Amino acid sequence: MIKEFIDGLYSFHFLQNALITAIVIGIVAGAVGCFIVLRGMSLMGDAISHAVLPGVALSFILGIDFFIGAIVFGLLASIIITFIKGNSIIKSDTAIGITFSSFLALGVILISVAKSSTDLFHILFGNILAVQDLDMYITIGVAIFVLLVIKLFYKELLLTSFDELLAKLGIPRPVGALVTSDEEAQEAAKNLKYPLIVRPSYVLGGRAMEIVYNDKELDVYMKEAVVASKEHPVLIDRYMVGMEVEVDAISDGTDVCIPGIMEQIERAGVHSGDSMAVYPAQHLSQEIIDQIVDYTRRIAIGLNVKGVLNIQYIVADGELNVIEVNPRSSRTVPFISKVTGINMVECATRIALGESLKDLGLPLGLVPNKPYVAVKAPVFSFSKMGLVEIALGPEMKSTGEVMGIGRTYSEALFKAINGANMRIPEDGTILMTVADRDKAEACELAKGFIDLGYHIEATGGTGKYFIEHGVNCKVVNKIHEGEDNCADHIRQDKVDLVLNTLTAGKRPEREGFQLRRLAVEMGTPCLTSLDTAREVLRVVANRKDDANYNVEALQDFELE
Repeated sequence: MIKEFIDGLYSFHFLQNALITAIVIGIVAGAVGCFIVLRGMSLMGDAISHAVLPGVALSFILGIDFFIGAIVFGLLASIIITFIKGNSIIKSDTAIGITFSSFLALGVILISVAKSSTDLFHILFGNILAVQDLDMYITIGVAIFVLLVIKLFYKELLLTSFDELLAKLGIPRPVGALVTSDEEAQEAAKNLKYPLIVRPSYVLGGRAMEIVYNDKELDVYMKEAVVASKEHPVLIDRYMVGMEVEVDAISDGTDVCIPGIMEQIERAGVHSGDSMAVYPAQHLSQEIIDQIVDYTRRIAIGLNVKGVLNIQYIVADGELNVIEVNPRSSRTVPFISKVTGINMVECATRIALGESLKDLGLPLGLVPNKPYVAVKAPVFSFSKMGLVEIALGPEMKSTGEVMGIGRTYSEALFKAINGANMRIPEDGTILMTVADRDKAEACELAKGFIDLGYHIEATGGTGKYFIEHGVNCKVVNKIHEGEDNCADHIRQDKVDLVLNTLTAGKRPEREGFQLRRLAVEMGTPCLTSLDTAREVLRVVANRKDDANYNVEALQDFELE
């Protein structure tokens, strides 16, 4: 049979046209179909093709052009699908299935009534064996055009598929995927590129969220950290390295009031509850601020929020992306309410009961900044929790927070760090052991600490890198490398501060974990974020410049 088919291809031109056209249509249909499935409209093609069948039959009966009947019934089917979906609990695909099966049945009845010698099914669906050269060339041309459009607008099509609201509003977000197996995760990673942030779809408080940097780490996460299934899929997003910005806003469904914009000191990837937040934002351009206000207003109105909402943004490579939208109050509401004097909870409650922003006398858009700076710093209880990982990451670990307020950023930061009981020595020895990806940044920090009078100790790999780049440091053994190692120095009180960043894995048996836990148990300050270390350096530098910071009440600042 196969031989006869191949012989037929050589002998008959119409078979060649049919084969080429079928292949081209299959390729295009597959590419377009991916996005249709993602949007929950997998049955729409069947629905429209079957829905026009009664229109064709009725046109034949009435003696009018087939095209008119097909158009009328196609539009009618679309209207009915939209109506069912919008006015019932029936899902989109179910509404489509109900509609196209009903129209198909009606079409079959009308065709039987028509009693025509003309094959109406061929008129409706065509016959691929009847494809002419011109038809084939038109099909190829259309296919090329469609594939080019998909290539050019791939990101936008994905955004439309996964986030219809953001796509409609024209607001960007990091690309991502939803997977239910290790194989799907590895395939998604090829398209998204490392590093990636992974989390269960049912996560709360950042639980079980991690940043992975390669296939091995992703494989471990999928097999050990979570059990992926169709009921509990895993979300994979491209991890964008940049500055995280947080906004708490009040919306009445028509407009928004934004009391202030907060900037996270730690870069994206650290849970916002564990990061230090600064009001007002210190490093945002006016263009980005205007974008934040615009995006916040459009999202709030698009979601029809009447009350409080929280939005987290990331600024990476000069571009603003939305990473999370919560139509609810957040942990930063008390902080921003206190520093701005706007009782967000009361205002949101009154709006939910029917009042508007204008009724409350609240300004629209972004409220002008106060003439002072406030810093929110997390408080941790690691010393009271044995075998708990202290490294900062997507999973929240803080048990409270404090606020520092001052006339300058440095003053507010100093007060917040001290209020959080982060006792940073003004001199002494700093032990540094960091991941390879962090060595360049850590090297610059080490130089800054040396300029302030600190001594630097470092483990093998970190120490070698520092020395090669002009940093005067003492190289010490790792825990497993024998006596007089870094752990011994911590126990002997020879180390005043530890700076350690994660390599891979957080198991208790790993050396980095043991080092961090030892520091906590010995009461030695331990930092796991380079951003936090940089701000600590800033605080120490300002203190050594004889900065005069006094304890003052919030009311004293407001009355100035």
